[in-house]
Amino acid sequence: MLEQLQQNIGYTFKNIEFLERAMVHSSCDMKKDDRIYDNERLEFLGDRVLGLAIADQIFHHYKADREGMLAKRHTSLVRREALADIAIKWNIQPYILMSEGEEQTGGREKSSILADTAEAILGAMYLDAGFEFTKTFIQDQWQNVEVKLPLKDAKSTLQEILQKKHMPLPVYALMETKGFAHNAVFVIEVQTAIGTALGEGSSKQKAEQLAASKLLEKIEETE
Repeated sequence: MLEQLQQNIGYTFKNIEFLERAMVHSSCDMKKDDRIYDNERLEFLGDRVLGLAIADQIFHHYKADREGMLAKRHTSLVRREALADIAIKWNIQPYILMSEGEEQTGGREKSSILADTAEAILGAMYLDAGFEFTKTFIQDQWQNVEVKLPLKDAKSTLQEILQKKHMPLPVYALMETKGFAHNAVFVIEVQTAIGTALGEGSSKQKAEQLAASKLLEKIEETE
């Protein structure tokens, strides 16, 4: 039954029981040997394995980042939405065992359940193949996961970078206003000595934050 799921994930388990348990949601209320049988313990384990694997990846990739920025990247990469996207990529939804009540309330599409199950699968893989393999697997699978830094920090982060380089502060120029007054979209360009970038938003503040965020991404790519 789980052959296709293993193909989707890209890993064949030596002990299929690990994967089987990873797919049991707590709503099933199952027991085995008089113990609760679900994926919550594996989820706990997978969360820790994922956290360390991602920490290792960003530590070595973003060599200029301070601890605060590394923490923001880490939080973004292990967020629920990122895990749910990975789960959908693996198409795990049909294989999750859950109660009828949970299924009737859309359980197979809940991002929380998808994310938790993805973590349980990583925990199962760790038990089956060890940390080094699982770390490499995670870092490969997460290569294309978008790092979403909090927009509220983008402008201040950009300003700090420029100040450390003894460069002028950024200038935010309104380039265009689209639409009508009640639903206008503002196009802002951030202009600095190390580059420019455009951002669009329903307010000038949001557009400025997006522009700063995009310029930060450009700066990181060139470092």
